[in-house]
Amino acid sequence: MEWIKSILEILKLDKKSTFVAAMVCSALLIFKGVIEKHFNAQYFYDHFEMFVLIMAFIMWAVLLADFLIFVEKKIKIKWQIKKEQRFLAKLKDRRLKIVAEMYFTPNHSKLLQIGDSDVLSLSSHGVILRTAQQTTIDSYEVINNPFFTHILQPWAVDYFDKHKGKIKQYEDD
Repeated sequence: MEWIKSILEILKLDKKSTFVAAMVCSALLIFKGVIEKHFNAQYFYDHFEMFVLIMAFIMWAVLLADFLIFVEKKIKIKWQIKKEQRFLAKLKDRRLKIVAEMYFTPNHSKLLQIGDSDVLSLSSHGVILRTAQQTTIDSYEVINNPFFTHILQPWAVDYFDKHKGKIKQYEDD
């Protein structure tokens, strides 16, 4: 039972340590003949060869799973950005004006009311991000529909850097 706990503890290793353990186990198996011949390790292989083989499989399986999860996350992020860029390409009217005004300010930010439907739509699509800073205009507005500083997301700035023609009409000369 104790050796099962030890194996489970090994699964908690960071990626670098897991890779090192996988390489060591694999090297012990690959160079079995040389190690037995030069280091008189017949006893070691008689008793621990299966354990080393199982550990090698487990370590490589963990590394493969981590790699596949990493690739899956990257693909999902790229897919999400492409989806949001398609949303940006279809922007019209007031939403486009809000985004264009934010793009042309030095910090890509603007005070916007959080109850505005266009602001909510842009926020839900990840185009703009509300900061924690609230600006007081008057007490009635703060209670019912406060102004918050919103910033344009970096990927949206990059999109408009490449597609300046879409927002050229809103640029102040």
